[in-house]
Amino acid sequence: MTYAGIVYYEVKGVEDLVTFAAAKNLNALLEYVKDYHSKAEMGQNVYFCFNDSSKHIELILNHMPQKYPFTGWTIQSHIEPCRLSKKDIDNFGKKDYPLPPTCIISVYGSLAPGTEAMLHYAIPLDGVDDPVTIFIHRSLRTTTTVTTPSVAPLLVADTPTKRLRAEGTDVKSITDRLIAVIRNKEVVLSEIFEDSLPDIALGLSAANIITHSVRKNPSYDSIIRNFITGLKMKSSIAELEVHCMDFLEALSNIGGPVTGAADMLRRKWREETNLQLDSKRIN
Repeated sequence: MTYAGIVYYEVKGVEDLVTFAAAKNLNALLEYVKDYHSKAEMGQNVYFCFNDSSKHIELILNHMPQKYPFTGWTIQSHIEPCRLSKKDIDNFGKKDYPLPPTCIISVYGSLAPGTEAMLHYAIPLDGVDDPVTIFIHRSLRTTTTVTTPSVAPLLVADTPTKRLRAEGTDVKSITDRLIAVIRNKEVVLSEIFEDSLPDIALGLSAANIITHSVRKNPSYDSIIRNFITGLKMKSSIAELEVHCMDFLEALSNIGGPVTGAADMLRRKWREETNLQLDSKRIN
């Protein structure tokens, strides 16, 4: 029996969500996307057959070598292994199966120098009769500078953001990038925080970054949630930078791996945004 699969793209903050869905009928898939993901960008549709021994198909995200370079891009599935079972595909549309089985993949292109402008990433399907490969095709997002011919570029001096490059960035996009770095480093950060939670909480409480209740009963999740909430409340780039510097300064004072984590965050945030995040605040 021949099955159908489709790829569609959606924007979520600083990343793209790439979804692969499969069903017995292509029209049913298209109706599903139209009803539930009406703003999605449609990609390639494919047809495939299960091989005789397979009960699922699997998207091989770590396929190497890749034909095209992907320097600076992060491709990460939301579930491992990234599989769609034949049973779930067959049952789509029946009672208790209103949605088709899907694999969701987050794709993020770094704004650091050297990132490939175009991503064309191959993902073979395992468990199919004849070879099938889907491709993630994305362009690197860039910011557009709006200039007025009669006005010289704005140069800001003697403020926490005096070295910001004139790239048309805005508060929300920078906030999204700051948060994305934390999400991408969540595993290692949570491990580092675990051994020093009381000290970290004390320092961040003194910097007014976390609440008193979090200080009394700290966890990695609650600390980061308070920090991100503070980020989202900022209305200017200068306020974002001060908030981040207060956070990094409090972590740097802990010592050991926590100081190393602060240095890592400072470095990655500088790469992903125009914030300088100097160790000492500029008054």
